[in-house]
Amino acid sequence: MAGKSEQHKVEVLSSEPLLVSGGDALVRVTLPPGTVKNGVTILAGGKDMTSRFQETDKGSLVGVVEGLPVGDSTIDVNPTHGNGLASSLKVRNWPIQGPIVSGPHQTPYYCQTEQFVLPDGSRLASAALDARLLGGNPHPLLSIARRPAER
Repeated sequence: MAGKSEQHKVEVLSSEPLLVSGGDALVRVTLPPGTVKNGVTILAGGKDMTSRFQETDKGSLVGVVEGLPVGDSTIDVNPTHGNGLASSLKVRNWPIQGPIVSGPHQTPYYCQTEQFVLPDGSRLASAALDARLLGGNPHPLLSIARRPAER
């Protein structure tokens, strides 16, 4: 309809909007006809992220937003000039170490990365070394023979 202003479409590409983790998300903003890249400001968690977005197709901007606070926040697109109404997408950011959709962390955590065998028979290149992801206190499995019996 002539004279009607359209909203910008905001999408999280890297996960569901309520399942963002680690404070970062890959986002696409679709601009309504007549809106140019420099005609919008993109805020994530209240911080200006506009410079992180590149035009990938005509009217489509893609970028990584960083530093989202843990919990609920929004990704907002505000027109500075041209067509379009302001848009907002609610996102929920979870700590990188989780949990996101499961219960509390398993304690103690037994890392079996070195024992894991891929379907083709090969193994992963290296052991998990990120203490942050392992709860800061990894407990590697000493041997497969010492693994608890299956129930």
